Amino acid sequence: MKVTVRAVSALVAVTGIMLVVLFVPSKSTSWPEIRIAVSETPLSAPLIIAGSNGYFQKHDLKIKLIKARGGVNCMQMLLNDEVDLATTSDSVVMFTRFERDDFGVLTSFAESDNDVKILTLAASPDSPSPALENGRAGVVIDSASEFFLDAYMAMEGMNTRGIEKRGYQPHKLGEALLRKEVDYIAVWEPYSYMLSRDYPDRVFSYETRGINNLHFLLSHRTDENGESTIDREVSVRVIDALEEANRFISLYPEKPKNWWQIFSPCRRRNWRISGLITLSG
Repeated sequence: MKVTVRAVSALVAVTGIMLVVLFVPSKSTSWPEIRIAVSETPLSAPLIIAGSNGYFQKHDLKIKLIKARGGVNCMQMLLNDEVDLATTSDSVVMFTRFERDDFGVLTSFAESDNDVKILTLAASPDSPSPALENGRAGVVIDSASEFFLDAYMAMEGMNTRGIEKRGYQPHKLGEALLRKEVDYIAVWEPYSYMLSRDYPDRVFSYETRGINNLHFLLSHRTDENGESTIDREVSVRVIDALEEANRFISLYPEKPKNWWQIFSPCRRRNWRISGLITLSG
C-alpha cells in the first residue's frame, strides 16, 4: 500500500509539474526594431505619445523614430530602404504614386483642416496683402504645400498661369520669404507658427482654414507581389498603439500641444524618451 501511495504521489507531482509547464504563459514574440521616418509636424503627435505613454511597449514593439523635414523626405527615406515606415500626407502619396507603385498605406492616424498656411509679407499691418496671381510662390514640390496652394487658388477662382513656383525644403521657405525671393509661401506647421511668432509685424497669413482636410498617413514598402514588407501582426500592433494614442489625445487635448515640440527643428538630434522607443534625426 505504501508503494502504491508513493507511486500515486509521484504521479501527481509529475503531473503537477507538467501542468505548470503547460500553463506558464509563453514569452512575447521578439519583433525586430521598426524604424519610422517622422515628419517635424504636430500631426506626428500620436507617434510621440504612443512611445511616451508606453503603448508601443505594451504591444511588444521596439520603435525607432527618425526625424525628417516633411513627408517628401520621409517618403524618400522609405523608398531608399532607410526606414520601414514613413509619415506622409495624402498629397505626397498621390504625387509619388504617379511615379511608382512599390509602396502602400498602412493607416491614416491624424488629420487637420488648418495645418498648411499661405504666408506673405506686407509693408505694415494696415497694408493689403499682395495678390496671389502673377506672383512668385515658394512651395515644397510634390507635397501638401504645393497641392494646398493649387487647391486654394482654384477654389478662389484665381488664374494660376502667371504663377512662378519655386521649390524649397520646408525649413527654408521662411528664409526665402524674408529675403523676398518669393512673394508668398505655402508651408505647414510648425514652420508657419514659428515664422508668425518671430516676425509678427511682417508676416501675414491668408484665411485658409477649411480649404483642404489634410490626412496624415503611415506608409510602407511592398514586395514584388504587392504585399507589405511589414509583418501583418506588427502592422496590427502599430495601429493599435496609435489608436490608444489618439484616444489619449481626445481625453487630454491640451497635452499634445507640448508633445509635438519634441520634434521641433531646434531640438537636439538624439535622445530616448521611454524604454522601447528611440528618437533620432
